[in-house]
Amino acid sequence: MRRWKIEEKVLNGTVYDAADPAIGKPVVVEQRKFNSGRDYVWPIPLTELNAYKNMRQNSNW
Repeated sequence: MRRWKIEEKVLNGTVYDAADPAIGKPVVVEQRKFNSGRDYVWPIPLTELNAYKNMRQNSNW
């Protein structure tokens, strides 16, 4: 997904769990919103930032 840059299409929306037997409908777990300005890169661990003072955290983290 990251390679093809389709995460905005695939990872946005509602996440469901298994169906609740009492009502027979899937249970909503969460609403996901992919942030393209932040989510294509991961944060740099704090230990790395502390070890290398010239390194800067990725944007929006």
